Amino acid sequence: MGKKFKGSAILSVGLATDQVASFVRNIILARLLSKEEFGIGASFLIIITLVEMVSNFAADRILVQDPDGDEETFQGTAHLLRFIRGCLGGIMILLLAPFLAFLFDAPDSAASYRNLALVPFLNGLVHLDIERLQRKLRFGPLSSTWILSTTLSLALAYPISLYFRDHRATLWLLILRTALFAAVSHLTAERKFRWSFDKITAIKYFHFGWPLTVNALLFFFSFQGEKLIVGSGKTLFGNPELSMESLAVFSIAFSLCFQPTRFLSSLQGYLQFPILSRHQDRPEDFREKARLFAYISLFLGSLTLVPLVLLGGIVASALYGRAYLEVESILPMMAVALVVRFLRNCSTGASIALGKTKDPMHTNIVRALFLIPIILLAVFQGNLVHFAETMVVAESFAFYLSIRLLNRHGMIDPRPFYLNLFIILLLAALLFAIRILLFDSLDLVEKCGFTALLLGFLLLIGLRTQDGKVLIRMVRKI
Repeated sequence: MGKKFKGSAILSVGLATDQVASFVRNIILARLLSKEEFGIGASFLIIITLVEMVSNFAADRILVQDPDGDEETFQGTAHLLRFIRGCLGGIMILLLAPFLAFLFDAPDSAASYRNLALVPFLNGLVHLDIERLQRKLRFGPLSSTWILSTTLSLALAYPISLYFRDHRATLWLLILRTALFAAVSHLTAERKFRWSFDKITAIKYFHFGWPLTVNALLFFFSFQGEKLIVGSGKTLFGNPELSMESLAVFSIAFSLCFQPTRFLSSLQGYLQFPILSRHQDRPEDFREKARLFAYISLFLGSLTLVPLVLLGGIVASALYGRAYLEVESILPMMAVALVVRFLRNCSTGASIALGKTKDPMHTNIVRALFLIPIILLAVFQGNLVHFAETMVVAESFAFYLSIRLLNRHGMIDPRPFYLNLFIILLLAALLFAIRILLFDSLDLVEKCGFTALLLGFLLLIGLRTQDGKVLIRMVRKI
């Protein structure tokens, strides 16, 4: 167990560096660009996410999950499929660039949308040794790749933003970061990069990956769908509340909540997936490990939710300036939605570790259907607050469904997962009551002190439980 958590410590350093660098880079861009230009830059990330998810056959995941994933031919086939995926993604963006400029009401930015095609192509050249080595819980190469690529791109963020002073700064920083990630992945690799093709292996990739590909597309609409509607709402629905400036505000609120939950999701996912995969043939061990990860997700999710709901708006104003004061109105609800989504990653991750890749696909079908009320809100002049509230309902229902689907396989006790959903929503209700009844009468220092006391109370209670004591023993072994 000590080796596992030493690996998690190495991984957490890389993840933290990546998240902090992305966070600081966004602050630099938001401070130096207008809200409209920042919103156009946010649309680039929506497009790249869509292209990556549409073409994702999870070659990196099957290298960890499959018993033959350590074979060179297996890895070479993964490299070839990833490169083809990158080329197809680049061609897709090139062909759609004029339409994308129209969709996001940015007709003068068509050339930038075309240049965005470089990102999937460069991503197709990544060396997958950084994924294969996770089979042995060796996260050093992946962590090093994150650290070097993100810190180097961050170092250039300020001069590039000063030079362009518009959305092109976001574009070229995105291209630079992708190129650096691909280059460093080759420097940290142990094997030579090569392409190969094995028909049986390719079929195996297809059978493992097609549900995840469909799931990834559904995940895009459940994860980025609201952003897409906000950015295109003026063009598609004639809603004056939705524009590039609205997308900038929505993206800032989303980023403030997403960065910590993404860090926790990635850390837990990279650790949970190989551990549960090893125990997929031992039901009792799998059940115990899944229960422990469910507790860890609740513990970390609660500690994340408190400061986001109580202090998130204050932090947004301090970091991004008075131009983004509107963020405070949507950030608390956004925080609840993304923390519930973080809890859901634990149950869907357990399904994938069992090879039941259709479970997250079915969950995301239901989650994506909640875009229908979001579209109706856009049509009937709804605003960003309504969007955030609908996201909470959607994520809660999707989490409940993911537990039901996982429980069908008889490998878990569902009660800890259901309890997680109940506790996090109860905590959210308590935090909103505190904001309404107490926080308006407190000054900044008192708000920070109250939040610190509440965090300390949750930390003390969480670590005194039986699972909390197990967590403490694990951390001491690092």
